[in-house]
Amino acid sequence: MNPLAEEQRAGVMSSRPATIGELLEALGALAGEADRLAESAHVLRCAAARLVGAATAGSVGTAARRAEEAHLELEVALRDVRDALRPLPWTPSKDEDGRPMV
Repeated sequence: MNPLAEEQRAGVMSSRPATIGELLEALGALAGEADRLAESAHVLRCAAARLVGAATAGSVGTAARRAEEAHLELEVALRDVRDALRPLPWTPSKDEDGRPMV
């Protein structure tokens, strides 16, 4: 195993995020890891098909698709956290007739 990759992985999940900023950072790092995993799995799928056969390539292809799905879900989670940080637009209160209340 690559020592640098181990260090990076440990840094992503070394502790639970205590702030929204830490949560954003951890989700971003994890989304990046999922993306790299998907790319690596696609490369391995091609090699497995050539070297071993369709069954192994199919399994690795399934892992690649699941990593892609994980990446997309993590990106959705990142967007949700960012959206939660945005203030809602101010709208004036209205009475029963729809007229602005003063």
